[in-house]
Amino acid sequence: MKKVFLSTMMLAVVMSGLLITSCKKEKAVEPEPTVEDPNKFDPNSYYFQGTLAGTVTTFQQSVNGFYSGGTDSGGSGPGGSYIADQGSVMMNPLTKVQIGFELIKKFAAEPTNLEIYNMFIVQSQGYTDKDHTINGAEVSFVDEAGTFWSTTNGTGSQTGSTFKITECTSYTSQFPFNAIVKAEFSCKLYDSKGNTKTLTAATLRGYGVIYP
Repeated sequence: MKKVFLSTMMLAVVMSGLLITSCKKEKAVEPEPTVEDPNKFDPNSYYFQGTLAGTVTTFQQSVNGFYSGGTDSGGSGPGGSYIADQGSVMMNPLTKVQIGFELIKKFAAEPTNLEIYNMFIVQSQGYTDKDHTINGAEVSFVDEAGTFWSTTNGTGSQTGSTFKITECTSYTSQFPFNAIVKAEFSCKLYDSKGNTKTLTAATLRGYGVIYP
């Protein structure tokens, strides 16, 4: 219900008007329809939200040009092994700004769909290294200037950082996506020049493509 607040002076004017027109039949006034703000944050949508370099940053599906997508790559490793690389991203195709995460895992042979899906079970994980020799997560960010930031750039140090998958559900409404995944993380992002951005209290919920 819409609330109306009147100042003391405005209230006096309204009361005077009522005294003058009290004998007139008043017409009912229809309340103004409530209009939802299309940019209002919706935690049930697909989004990224976190404090990046001290600023709360939000990218939400279909708001300001951002859309969710899944990442799916991987291939043969040494000795017949297979390196799986699966994740989710929020990006603006026009500005190229994007942020996302990927899970890296080495298998002895090409994994089954179930083995890929199990990479996203609800659990905490560590961070991978630059050469993806360690199973774990990588978080990356491309800013407005086109600079690439990643947890694996520079020193790659993630002391005190955290990463946890908190949701993974099947999804069949929009090919090629077959899952909705959600992760919560805090980490350090590095560019190629050694500069650092701190990302805290971050959440990303988006599409996933979970098969090899």
